[in-house]
Amino acid sequence: MKPVIIIQNDPIVPGGTIIDYFESKNLPFQVVKNYDLEELPAPYDTSAVISLGSTMATYTTDLPEHIKRLHSYIARLVRENTKFLGICFSAQMLAKVVGADVLANETKELGCYQMSLTNDGRNDRLFSRFESKFDVFQWHGDTFKIAFGNKLLVTGETCTNQAFRLNNAVGVQFHPEINVEIATNWAERHEADLNALGKSVSTIVAEVKANADNLKQLNFALLDNFLKD
Repeated sequence: MKPVIIIQNDPIVPGGTIIDYFESKNLPFQVVKNYDLEELPAPYDTSAVISLGSTMATYTTDLPEHIKRLHSYIARLVRENTKFLGICFSAQMLAKVVGADVLANETKELGCYQMSLTNDGRNDRLFSRFESKFDVFQWHGDTFKIAFGNKLLVTGETCTNQAFRLNNAVGVQFHPEINVEIATNWAERHEADLNALGKSVSTIVAEVKANADNLKQLNFALLDNFLKD
């Protein structure tokens, strides 16, 4: 089996329980630190690609080189129909690549939120055996629109578009990879944003601790489905 490529686009947005998944299953994978401009393997040298989030916005003017090349790389993956999973920022980048707008959401989503599968989502292999409603961890202020021909798979109450598919490429707005360490780091860095939503560092950390096992199990199920032929 060729390795799964995990693209890390930001030093503070690591793979979390995605890494746990591959290590526990003894599956080949390679983390590429895109923010350090490490080489991105050719699609034919991979079995799938997972691209993680970033603190940047896709619509920022004068994007840095590593984000520009990520855009080009995702476009190549889409053209070659390589299996691709984009998370948060990378889902927004996928949306941008396929012609959809990315813009600020009406409110930031920070913490755990309930999602709902659409009819297409209930029939999509990525969410096979998922409950129609499930909880995820969110950490974003932007959202994507759904391009013509793409399927909306998951919706949320405070941010409608949460997951979509085009052929072998899927994007999810939420963070399936979250763990307590990552959530604590983000919360401490963005305490003012949390306070604006009536939340605190301690409430976020407690929320993730209370839901850590369920969030990890959901991520493992998602990755099982993603990697199936």
